[in-house]
Amino acid sequence: MNEESNKTASKSDLEKADLKQVLTKLDVDPKTGLSSQEAKTRLTKYGPNAITAKTEPMWLKF
Repeated sequence: MNEESNKTASKSDLEKADLKQVLTKLDVDPKTGLSSQEAKTRLTKYGPNAITAKTEPMWLKF
C-alpha cells in the first residue's frame, strides 16, 4: 500500500473502532488530553483539525 492508502485505511479503521482502541492508537489520555507541546507537535505534523466544506451539488443550485 502507498502512503495515501495507509492514511485512508487508518482513518476508516479509527471511524469504526471502539473509543478505547482509538484513544490507545492515538496515544491520548481522555482525562488529561494532550500536553501543549504534544498538541503543537501534532499540529505541525498533521495540520489543523478542520472540517472541509462540501461543495453544493449543481442540481441543488437550480
